[in-house]
Amino acid sequence: MFGWIIIVGGVLLGILVGILGVDRWGGGFNWQLAISLWSTSLFNGTLVLGFAEVINLLEGIQQKIEIVKNEVKKIRCDSSSGSSQSAKRKSVFSDDIDPEQIEPIFSAEE
Repeated sequence: MFGWIIIVGGVLLGILVGILGVDRWGGGFNWQLAISLWSTSLFNGTLVLGFAEVINLLEGIQQKIEIVKNEVKKIRCDSSSGSSQSAKRKSVFSDDIDPEQIEPIFSAEE
């Protein structure tokens, strides 16, 4: 959101400065100031939007890691509860875990 504010604000400021700016080579719209403000605001706004997207992706990864941690804790609690099937396992990461015990964590819900 902040990236879009930078871009729109830069465009509006470029128009305002272009109209009100003093041109050295005669009257009229100051294209040099306007284009420099437009390009700067476009670059900086895009940079902020890119960082925001990276942060959103990292938060999604963190949430999925928390889901996996909770599933591992659930499986470990099941193994310590004394059920015959769970008592056979030595570790949560061993190959003898039944696939039915682990819910599909990375589903196509998003």
